[in-house]
Amino acid sequence: VKYQGRRFDIVIAMDEVALEFAATNRAEFFPETPIVYFTAFPETQRVANSTGILSHVDMRGTVELAMMLQPDLQHVFVVSGTQGAAQLLEAMRTQLQSFEPRLSITYLTGLPTSELESRLATLPAHSMVYYLFVSNDGTGKNFHPLEYLDRVAAVSNSPVYSWVDSTIDHGIVGGNLKSQTVETQAIGELALRVLGGERADSIPVS
Repeated sequence: VKYQGRRFDIVIAMDEVALEFAATNRAEFFPETPIVYFTAFPETQRVANSTGILSHVDMRGTVELAMMLQPDLQHVFVVSGTQGAAQLLEAMRTQLQSFEPRLSITYLTGLPTSELESRLATLPAHSMVYYLFVSNDGTGKNFHPLEYLDRVAAVSNSPVYSWVDSTIDHGIVGGNLKSQTVETQAIGELALRVLGGERADSIPVS
């Protein structure tokens, strides 16, 4: 409604939900507009008149770093919310399977915040916390994911790690962190090529 009557030169869809929305509503909102998209999942379906950037998320690397920093590591506790992280959580489960039974991996998914904080404050020795993403807790309450990480780091009795660089300065030790700056630059460069006259379909997904 806000933008009706305008013609868009390009649509940039960041992640799968945005791409699905753009593809589903394209005929009504921007039928001729090229789409440039970002995805972390190879199985993402490319739509007509589009191109994109695929950046595989390496969840293993953070645990490998933790094992170097904590040679006595035995327990990994993954913190995630109830919405918005399903594909990331599935990827994490797949990638971390190879660490078992060397490490016990517990998924603290969709807990009420008070219960999660109690768990994190009393973790066993030789543990790490792996923060994935929380925007909704088990009660349905909404949170900013980085503000939620601040709470996690403040209460946890064990080191907290993550997988993306936006979590720096929010209490994490570190991790094999995806660079959102590099990701954004790559998308911007691709969008400029399309705006410069290249047909999106002619540019391979890279």
